[in-house]
Amino acid sequence: MRPRRTAARTGASAGAWAIVVLAGLLVPPLLLRDRLPDPVATHWGPGGRPDDAMGFVTSVAGLAAIWIGICALLFATAAAQRRRTGRLHGWYAAILGFVGGMAVSAQGVTVYANLDRASWEDARHLEPVLVGPVFLAAVGLGALGWWIDRAGFPSAAEQRRLPGVDLRPGERPVWVSRVTNGWLAGGGAAGLAVAAVLAWFTPPSAAVAAAVGAAVVAISTVRVIVDERGLRLGVGLWGWPARLIPLRKIRAAWVEDRPATAYGGWGYRGLPGKATLMVRSGPCLVVEYLGGGQFAVSVDDAERGAGLLNALRERAPTRSR
Repeated sequence: MRPRRTAARTGASAGAWAIVVLAGLLVPPLLLRDRLPDPVATHWGPGGRPDDAMGFVTSVAGLAAIWIGICALLFATAAAQRRRTGRLHGWYAAILGFVGGMAVSAQGVTVYANLDRASWEDARHLEPVLVGPVFLAAVGLGALGWWIDRAGFPSAAEQRRLPGVDLRPGERPVWVSRVTNGWLAGGGAAGLAVAAVLAWFTPPSAAVAAAVGAAVVAISTVRVIVDERGLRLGVGLWGWPARLIPLRKIRAAWVEDRPATAYGGWGYRGLPGKATLMVRSGPCLVVEYLGGGQFAVSVDDAERGAGLLNALRERAPTRSR
C-alpha cells in the first residue's frame, strides 16, 4: 500500500491551488492590458451581446478579491474542523476546485471577448452554449479535488486511537445504552398539555401543538444497541423510528466530545454521510463508514459501545477493505 500523506499537507496543497488560481485571474489580463479596452465588458445578455461593463482595474481586482475572500473563509472553516476532528474533509478541496475553475474560466472568457476591441460595446458575442463547457470543467476540477483528498489522505479512523474490548471465542456480547434529554422531554410534554387545552377552543391550533410536542418528545430519547448485526438506534420513548447500520458497512468507531452548540443544537444535524443525532452535549459514539462519511450519536458509556463495535468488526469472518 502506498504511504498516505498527513492531513497537514492538505492545507499546503489547497494553498498552492489558491495561488495558482489567483495567478490565473491576474496574469492574463495584466499581460494583455494594452490590448483590452477600459472599461471591459463583464456581462452578456441572453442573446450573447455585451450589456454591462466595469473598469479594468475594478474588474481584475474585484474578481481576485472575491477569490481571496472565499479562500480565507474556507481555510478558516477547515482549520476549525481540523482542530475539532483532526482532519480536513474532502468538501473543502471540492469547493476550491469548483469555484477556482469557474473563476479562471470566467476570467479567460472575459479576456477573450474583449481582446483587441476598441470599446466594451464591441466585445465579441458569447453564445449561451459556452456555459456548458465552462460549468463542466469546473465540476471536473471539483471532483478532482474531492478524489485527491479521498485517495491521498488518511481517514479519521486511521488518525485515532480506537477503543476496543477483549472477546472470548464464541462470545456474543450486546451493549445497550439509553440517554434522555430532560429539557426536551419536558418541553414536549408541555406542548402536548397545551394541545389538550387548545382542543376545547381551537382544534387546528391544538393539532399543530400536538404535532410539535410529539416531535420534541420523539427526539428527547435515544436507545443505542451494539451487537453482531451492527449499530441499532431507536428514537423516542418506544424506540421508533429505528435505524440499523450493518457491521459490514462500518470501518471503525470511536468517541468524540461534541457540544450541541457546535452542531446547531439538539436533534438530527448535518447531512447523510456526515450527520449527528444530538440529544445532549458530551461524549458521542462516532462510526466511520467503509465507503466514507460518518455518523455520530450522543449516548452514555460511548467508549464501551465503540470498543465493542471495533472488536466485533475485527472478528467478523469477512471484511471489506
